[in-house]
Amino acid sequence: MSRKEAASARTGILRPHPRRGMHDVETRYYVPVAVRDQPGVLAPITRSPGDHDLTIAAANQTEANAHDQSAELVMRASSFLRVEG
Repeated sequence: MSRKEAASARTGILRPHPRRGMHDVETRYYVPVAVRDQPGVLAPITRSPGDHDLTIAAANQTEANAHDQSAELVMRASSFLRVEG
């Protein structure tokens, strides 16, 4: 790190960074889904991203609501954003 960079770091001055193209950005996508709390619900929901070459990195389901037997499933998918055209 140069003296100038070190001085900027100490004073809190932010330096501009080069912009990245959309093809160079990898991001996470969070997909919330309201589901019925019953057997067999999860399989078709998790199959759909696979049909589109997406990988589910993590999934979390809230505890079922006793009143209406519903829950929220949140899936996290990591994927490159592809812009066609």
